[in-house]
Amino acid sequence: MDRQVHSNGFTMIESLIVLLIVCVLSIGISQNQNQSNLTIFMEKLMSYCVLMQEKAFIEKRETRVEIYEDHALFDGEYYEFDESIACETLRFHYNAKGNISKANTLECHDQQGTKKLIFQLGSGRVRID
Repeated sequence: MDRQVHSNGFTMIESLIVLLIVCVLSIGISQNQNQSNLTIFMEKLMSYCVLMQEKAFIEKRETRVEIYEDHALFDGEYYEFDESIACETLRFHYNAKGNISKANTLECHDQQGTKKLIFQLGSGRVRID
């Protein structure tokens, strides 16, 4: 009995491999969506602060960071916050060597909770708490 070979479809193995890839990708995407808006906002704020530190060091000049309740100024550039997020007022600068002017803690909150950005003296690095 001769068997006909059909080459215009996928084998079971090929279909399972594609299904596995789709599942793995969807898990990665869904994990990112579980982060709160506040967490994502704080990570962006931290990145801007590190950028200002690096800019001060590279350009050998002082860069200012001013954070208000609903917006921030990074070396004069305006950054508006999401309506649901509010922060304490905080002002500091990085000198030409990239050192922060003073140790600080910035507290921001939304409906889901509160997060802190902690600025370390010396290195001037920032971490989220």
